[in-house]
Amino acid sequence: MRRVRSASRLGLLNVCLLLASGCAAHRFTPPTGPGEPAPEFAQQFEEATKACRGVQSLTAEASLAGRVAGQRVRGKLQIGLADPNALRLEAIAPFGAPLFILAAHRGSGTLLLPRDRAVLRDTPADAIIEALAGIKLSPDELRAVVTGCVSPAPTATGGRRYPGDLTAITLKDDAAAFVRTVKGAPRIISARRPGLIVEYEEFANGLPRRISLRSDAPAASANAGQGAGAAPNPTSSGTARAELSLTLSQIELNTSLGLQAFTIEVPPDTHPITLDELRKNGPLGRPAK
Repeated sequence: MRRVRSASRLGLLNVCLLLASGCAAHRFTPPTGPGEPAPEFAQQFEEATKACRGVQSLTAEASLAGRVAGQRVRGKLQIGLADPNALRLEAIAPFGAPLFILAAHRGSGTLLLPRDRAVLRDTPADAIIEALAGIKLSPDELRAVVTGCVSPAPTATGGRRYPGDLTAITLKDDAAAFVRTVKGAPRIISARRPGLIVEYEEFANGLPRRISLRSDAPAASANAGQGAGAAPNPTSSGTARAELSLTLSQIELNTSLGLQAFTIEVPPDTHPITLDELRKNGPLGRPAK
């Protein structure tokens, strides 16, 4: 277990304890109450997601800052996301080998910790991401969230209007988008997925450049069935498991990414670890300091 603990300390979410940073102070609060009918909700949502609907692949660099399980984090990522359900995440170190590499194709992932010669193989990518970051998203869900489409196959099913020129639009996969007119066009400023609140800022060419994520799975289950405008209830501790901010740069869309981008060559002397070991020795399994 000593080597596994060392690996977790070198991972994405702990490299930055020396460069601690808090989350942004501003938080979007979903509206409450029944609101008023918004008959134009489908058109609003279609216009708000026009730029992201055609994104089949994305590569970018990302600055990460926030908290996971009470621990402050900051880091740099290289991100690759593509259809079908594929991703590659590399945590960049100031020097030397990456802190970790996570690659997945069709939802099945492999996590390599090069500095500790440890590997987690053939594991659902959303479970690995949850163990690392406290946020459970599949590669397709992550691509939809970071591009501003909220859901992999976004379909609006209803909408209610609230004060402040805000429309809450429900989606078919138990998600919701909160739309406001910005510079004459509908824009998704926040969204809700099961266990997750998302906020969008700093748009360019219709796509967000800054994405804030606030996770709390117990709160989401408590809000089931309350509709698009339901605000999340706090957990018993009153603290989200994860509060993270991603700032994207060097974005490239719809470039051809071969299968090799979503596979990892594992050195022969690498030893296996389990998902339980990763969870126990990652930020969610250790008390904050």
